[in-house]
Amino acid sequence: MDVKGIRAFVDRIKVRRRHWLTAAAGGFALAAVVGWMAWQSHLTREAIRRADAAEQAATQARLAGGEKPRRDPAVRRSRHDDPAQIARMKQLYEEVDGLTRIQDRVDEELGAIRRIAARRAKAKAAPVLAPPGPSPSPVASH
Repeated sequence: MDVKGIRAFVDRIKVRRRHWLTAAAGGFALAAVVGWMAWQSHLTREAIRRADAAEQAATQARLAGGEKPRRDPAVRRSRHDDPAQIARMKQLYEEVDGLTRIQDRVDEELGAIRRIAARRAKAKAAPVLAPPGPSPSPVASH
């Protein structure tokens, strides 16, 4: 075997090793992402299971107390809703939040204006102390 053939063989091994390391690093990254997603899915299922158990316990407690469970048409599970309704509700909530922020700003500005007006009213109502001077004479001289 000549030297050029050995060098070419070693270069191919290096390239393959680099590709193998890149593939291994990508595999580990993919495994980490899949593992994280599985963990999040597990946590979500656990939260839903606990919420269902709490709802059932509340219903049983109401029934044991003799009263019928209250039905609120505004509170429904999202799986029964139309996606268009969900989008509309989100939009309405955003509009309400925006209006609430505007109202808070207006209240703050009005409060500041009211405080300033109250200070000015106090300043006008306070007697002005001036040094005594000559009193004006009843007869005007021309």
